[in-house]
Amino acid sequence: MFPWSLFPNQNSQFNDWMKKLNESGMEKHIDQLLSKFKDNQTFSNFNKNDKKDCNEYVSVVETFDYLFVTILLDEKIKKDALSVSYTHNQIYILGLNDSSDPIVYTLPSLVKKSNAEVKRAENKIEIKLPKFHDNNRVELSIS
Repeated sequence: MFPWSLFPNQNSQFNDWMKKLNESGMEKHIDQLLSKFKDNQTFSNFNKNDKKDCNEYVSVVETFDYLFVTILLDEKIKKDALSVSYTHNQIYILGLNDSSDPIVYTLPSLVKKSNAEVKRAENKIEIKLPKFHDNNRVELSIS
């Protein structure tokens, strides 16, 4: 399956292979690649993550049967403009920040799409999501 023969498999072959590598040339090449990525605007948004913003508002507690999601609300957030939806593994929160894009929070485990309960307090929303327990196993044949 995997072409292991391409890799050196004995100490003498490994030492010969390492001698062929030019350390200064590799270091120069890596520095050039990193400088291109650092200056490229395409990758400037790569490090920005909505999860950082989401962690300010969302906390999740996991038990054996449920996920409890708490969303903290500020006074500046319009309660009528807040919208929360979810899938099996993510929660979408719209209206927490000024962006028109929803904040997407990945849940630590799969949840059922029904029987969710919501409680609204003064400055927070608590959501109780039942976990999805997948008992379907697939046996693998080992050859």
